[in-house]
Amino acid sequence: MRVKFVDDGSYFVELDGPSVVLKSSNPISASATVQVTAPAEIDDGDYFFINTPTRNYYIWMDKSGDGTANPNPSGFDTDSAVLVNISSSSVASDVATAIQSAINGTDGLSATVNSDGDIEIDVDDSGTCDAPYDYNTGFNFIEQLDGEDSGGIIKSAIPNNDNSIVDIYDVAYDASIDEMKVLCKVKDTISLGKNVGTKTIYKVEVQTVNGFIF
Repeated sequence: MRVKFVDDGSYFVELDGPSVVLKSSNPISASATVQVTAPAEIDDGDYFFINTPTRNYYIWMDKSGDGTANPNPSGFDTDSAVLVNISSSSVASDVATAIQSAINGTDGLSATVNSDGDIEIDVDDSGTCDAPYDYNTGFNFIEQLDGEDSGGIIKSAIPNNDNSIVDIYDVAYDASIDEMKVLCKVKDTISLGKNVGTKTIYKVEVQTVNGFIF
C-alpha cells in the first residue's frame, strides 16, 4: 500500500517502505547558484553545463578572447555552445558579470548576480532536466535544483518518530486505489527561494528515523 501525505497543495510527501520523499504538486524549473573563481584559476576552454527540458548547453570560458578554445564536447552542436569572453576579466566579480551576460543572451535561460557576488541561474521552462553542474571550471555549484514535471522529487528524507518531517492532522483511506491520504504539514523545511506559480519550493532536512505510527 502506498501512503501519501497531502498538505496545502504546494507539495506532498509519499511514504514508500522506510523512506519518505517530498514531491512537488507543480512542475519545477531547474536552477543553481554558482560561486565563481578568479580568472587566474580558470583555463581557456573550461566549461559547465546548463540543461533545459528541450536543449542542453555548455557554457565555456574564452580566456584568450580569440574563440579558438571551444571544447566542443561530444553530443553537442554549435547552437549548444555559449561563449563567455573573460579575456578582460581581472577578478572573480568580472567573471560572474561576463557569465551573467552570456546566459541572459541565451534563449530559455536567465541569470542574476546576487549581493554575495554569486550567479543565480534559472531555466525559464519547467520540466525534467538536471540542475546546472560543473565539468572542469572548478566553480562551486550550490542550491542545485533539478527540473521536474508535476510530482517530481524535491528531496528524499526519512521520518523520525518524535522529530518527523510531518505533522499529521487527519487520515482517510481510499480502498478503491488502496491509498491512505494524510492531511499534514511538512516541518523542518528550508525555502529555496524559488517559486512555482504562487507556490514556494522547499527542501526537507534529512533526519534519522524509526518509523511512522498511524
